[in-house]
Amino acid sequence: MKRIHKKISILIIFMFILNCIFSCKVIFADSTRSELNFGVFSDTHLREEQSEQDEKLRSGFQTIKSMANIDAMVIAGDITDSGKTAEYKRFKAIYDEAFSNKVQKLFVMGNHDYINGLSPEAARNRYKEETGGLINEHKVIKGYHFITVNTESSELHGAFGVSAKQWLKEELEMAKSQDSKKPIFVIVHQHIKDTVYGSDDWGNTALYPILKDYPQVICFSGHSHYPISDERSINQKDFTCVGTGGFKDVGVENNKINSEEILKGQLAQGLLVNVKNNVVTITRLDFYNRKIINNKWIIEEPSDKSKFVYTDERKQKRSNPYFKNDAVIKASKITGDSANVSFSKGYHEDFVHSYKIQVFNKTTGKQEEEFLLLSDFFTSNSADRFTVTLSNLSRGTQYEVVIKAIESFGRESTNALKVTFNTIVGVKNN
Repeated sequence: MKRIHKKISILIIFMFILNCIFSCKVIFADSTRSELNFGVFSDTHLREEQSEQDEKLRSGFQTIKSMANIDAMVIAGDITDSGKTAEYKRFKAIYDEAFSNKVQKLFVMGNHDYINGLSPEAARNRYKEETGGLINEHKVIKGYHFITVNTESSELHGAFGVSAKQWLKEELEMAKSQDSKKPIFVIVHQHIKDTVYGSDDWGNTALYPILKDYPQVICFSGHSHYPISDERSINQKDFTCVGTGGFKDVGVENNKINSEEILKGQLAQGLLVNVKNNVVTITRLDFYNRKIINNKWIIEEPSDKSKFVYTDERKQKRSNPYFKNDAVIKASKITGDSANVSFSKGYHEDFVHSYKIQVFNKTTGKQEEEFLLLSDFFTSNSADRFTVTLSNLSRGTQYEVVIKAIESFGRESTNALKVTFNTIVGVKNN
């Protein structure tokens, strides 16, 4: 009888341990403490039919595999273009072609994954069935914690309910309690607002009050499609935020005169992340132009805010862009109310992000217009010259156009290009 009671007691204890493991929703994929490599993509936007997205994603997967022994793949939302079953299956086929089951999946849903006519709950069920992922998941891979937080609807800027936020807080506390110095990787679709490049227009404020108490958090987000060529795609304030680029069209600010034209461009960018002894090294990859983007981002002590280097104060350490001495500016096709102005590109140790163009009426001495022109900094071969068309000018008037180059943090060139011209007298233009 004592042996039976002993066996029952052991069984009860065993069941209790199992219940604790599963109820805490933490999956220990591999607790071996060693070097960790993982990829981070977002906004893959797979479609029902074959498209350019397929080859861009296939190229991205193959490239990142060739660079490191990948332990996990992160997809930070908008896996599909509209959350259709066929789109998920196309994504799965490309993913399975690249990675074995040994590579851990860390996916979240984006707003596009809900645009399928289903209720949010039904859309989430489809996502789980087709990807094998969970909603709000916590995994430990080689001793490092990964937490995924799903947006809860097709709301453009994201939706995070009370229960999701409470769950995130609990999981962060759990991860921190095990080792407060280790980085904790959080994956969401929408940017945390007012952090990385693009987050001012495409961000969400809901999670910041929670994440700000955990400097060791490194949060990956997509959604905006803003090029990660821009150094502002990493930001450290209370914790670290990292933009992930995307695999569809380019996202840019809408306050530039050529924004609509730039938005038609294509993007295929992602990250390769290496973690060793808590040091996080992030390599930016441009699959579309087949190159590594600039320098690596290195976070040596993720938990120590005093050691943060990717802060807003970086602007003070940036150099000013400039125009070379042989730079040319020229006015042409001058009519009674319009003119074309072409000019040589500016230079910077990083890149020229945009150009400020001012139009002065020399007759009145007043500035009539000022606008910004976005450069093609995210392409493989930047243009040597740019041309803008000025319209709504006054006939028989002398104008001066002044152009300054601006780098990504807003510092302007100390020199400027200037050209003066006269509109034609007495010509009526249609």
